[in-house]
Amino acid sequence: MDEKEFHRQLLELQPRLLGWALKRTRTYEDAEDLVQDTLYRVLRAKDQFDSALGSLKSWVSVTMRNRSYDLLRTKSTLALVEISERNLLEHAEQATQQCHVEIMEALSIICTFPEAIQETLRLTFLGYHDSEIAALKNMPLGTIKSHIQKSRVKIQKRLALV
Repeated sequence: MDEKEFHRQLLELQPRLLGWALKRTRTYEDAEDLVQDTLYRVLRAKDQFDSALGSLKSWVSVTMRNRSYDLLRTKSTLALVEISERNLLEHAEQATQQCHVEIMEALSIICTFPEAIQETLRLTFLGYHDSEIAALKNMPLGTIKSHIQKSRVKIQKRLALV
């Protein structure tokens, strides 16, 4: 089959292709996309078509069927990704709320500590290193580390009870 005949038969098939695509995709927009993609692939691979092995109609319909499976698989994957992202956002929101509650509980526990230890913890939360806090408070480094560690243990124990 020469190139002119190939194009002529392909143009004759075009209205049927849209009907086939509508059956496969169920929306006009997706059907048009499928037809366009199928025609693009058929024209790109026209050198591979052999009229001795079958008709152009069957070759194009198999190409469309295979492409529709690819598109369906892609859409399913995208839908799963969308659902996963939505679930992740919901879980992140719940986790953020839970973190907020835990932080508020920890702060209420810290308020029960002596003022000197509260000040040490505030400086720790602000990002100061233990040695900087010791210098600011004019206290031994070991005492600062001890205050911070004992406070952590008390907070963890009290939070475990809540």
